Amino acid sequence: MRAKILLAIAPLVGAIALLGLLSVLTASSLGRRSEDILRQNYQSVHAAQAMREALDRVDAEVSQVLAGRGPQRHALDSDRARFADALLLQESSVFESDEGAPTRFLRERWARHQKLLDELAAQPDAASAARVYADRVKPSHEAIKAALDEILSVNQRAMYEKSTSARETARLTNGIVVATALVALATALPFALAVVYRVLRRLRILTAAVQRLGDPGFEARVAVPGGDEIGELAVRFNEMAARLGEYSSTSVGKLLEAQKTSQAAIDSIPDPTLVLARDGAVVTVNRAATELLALARDAQPADRALATLDPAVRAAVERARDHVLRGGGAYEPRGFAEAVCVATADGTRWMLPRGTPVEGGPGGVRGATVILQDVTRLHRFDELRNELVATVAHELRTPLTSLRMAILLCLEQEAGGTAGSRAALLSTARQDCERLQATVDELLDLARIQAGELELRKRPLEVGTLLEAAVGAAAASARERGVRLRAEAAAGATAVSADGERLQIVLSNLLGNAIRHAPAGSEVAVHARPEDGVVRFVVEDRGSGVPPEHAPYVFDRFYRVPGSAPGGVGLGLSIAREIVAAHGGSIGVDGGGGDGCRFWFTVPAAPLVVAQAS
Repeated sequence: MRAKILLAIAPLVGAIALLGLLSVLTASSLGRRSEDILRQNYQSVHAAQAMREALDRVDAEVSQVLAGRGPQRHALDSDRARFADALLLQESSVFESDEGAPTRFLRERWARHQKLLDELAAQPDAASAARVYADRVKPSHEAIKAALDEILSVNQRAMYEKSTSARETARLTNGIVVATALVALATALPFALAVVYRVLRRLRILTAAVQRLGDPGFEARVAVPGGDEIGELAVRFNEMAARLGEYSSTSVGKLLEAQKTSQAAIDSIPDPTLVLARDGAVVTVNRAATELLALARDAQPADRALATLDPAVRAAVERARDHVLRGGGAYEPRGFAEAVCVATADGTRWMLPRGTPVEGGPGGVRGATVILQDVTRLHRFDELRNELVATVAHELRTPLTSLRMAILLCLEQEAGGTAGSRAALLSTARQDCERLQATVDELLDLARIQAGELELRKRPLEVGTLLEAAVGAAAASARERGVRLRAEAAAGATAVSADGERLQIVLSNLLGNAIRHAPAGSEVAVHARPEDGVVRFVVEDRGSGVPPEHAPYVFDRFYRVPGSAPGGVGLGLSIAREIVAAHGGSIGVDGGGGDGCRFWFTVPAAPLVVAQAS
């Protein structure tokens, strides 16, 4: 079946791959053409326009000098310098064959024009200066403008030709893509439909036999040729129908079948389930009850089986049972306050009792079914929610109080306060805003991770560039704390395959923790070295370290080591662990007891192709 399905979709997959390749090639070609236009011709046009503007300003300033109301000498020199700079840009942007001659002419003519301007400035009187301007300076000015016009014309013509060529290429590629799609559909669709029809026809035969399976005697049989999965399923179906016919031929078989079906239904419930009679005796329990509550299915005497349960669990079961047997209908708990704690081999679990009546026809309720619903995760989520509310409220209240006081003091000092005192208050307010922003960013990152929106864009990244970017981002915080930063990449640790933006979040969290706990005057170092197909990053400080009894929990959400420095809501390391795990790496912490701390994580190594940190 797998081979047939793959064979049916192979032509369509091939056509899609071909269309994708053509689209990529076209987009790449058009992108290169556009880049050429911007990099070559537009730069020349920009330089020519800048030279023309500077030349016109020089001419206008010379005219003003001749009229006796000219600007200062430094203004004229500034415009001449701007022309010279634009000319250098033009000389570095000659890419068209018709552009070289006017550019060389422009360089030569500008040199002469400079000398003419100096000669004009050296004239002893206004009449002589006017003659030099009219006879020599003005013609030189017009010649330079003509050369600039020629350069503009050459580049504008080249831009038009390249744009026309790009449009023709896009039109041709669109035609090829449409034609390829039509040919692929005309070829692959009939073949795929034929294969699918043959598979579905055999499935319909098998479906019809399944629908007849409930006929008396289980006489339904199916004949499906072929040795694939459907043919094997048909053989197994026939064997099953034959055995069912034999089994159903006796009344004992029917009773056993009903009993097994009932027990299988109860066993399929993942939570502990107890079926109780009208007098309170245990009729049967499911597999989960025997494993988690240590209740035996055939306990004797049945009316005393509940006595073996933990008192809290027994009280919850009896409460739900009595409610149902008194005719109160189904029993629903009022909240987590009714959850009971059950100690199991896998740890502590929390259970909520629920009860439903077992109807007995005209006689009313004949028993009760009590289910102890496992709400351990919900209970933990409820605890986390309460912890989150308390922690976030504390983290937001402190900076908000500081902000309110800073604003109040600024308002009070508006009339007579000094600029320095207001600046200090505003600096404090800015720091509190950054603290609030960091808290909100961590909460948003946690929300995205919980929603499954952590998408990675992996590519080869240079390890050295990653370390430099991380150290640069943490430099200001380190200076405030009086801590030195050092980054070092060992030989061989050249590149990793990772999402640069996400990896910077991990490094930023680890460096921020190290700086916050490092003593003033000490050093925080970040290293990278290769290890068996991965690169191991280590962030090391000389602080008090993480006590061994707290090390297994530092990556849990909202967990903070008792006595640690204030700041944060305990999400940074948890987010770092999720990001590293998404990359296929691992994370951990070593050290403690006052001799410093070393947080480390690994990321798969990658060959260095074009690795730049994002």
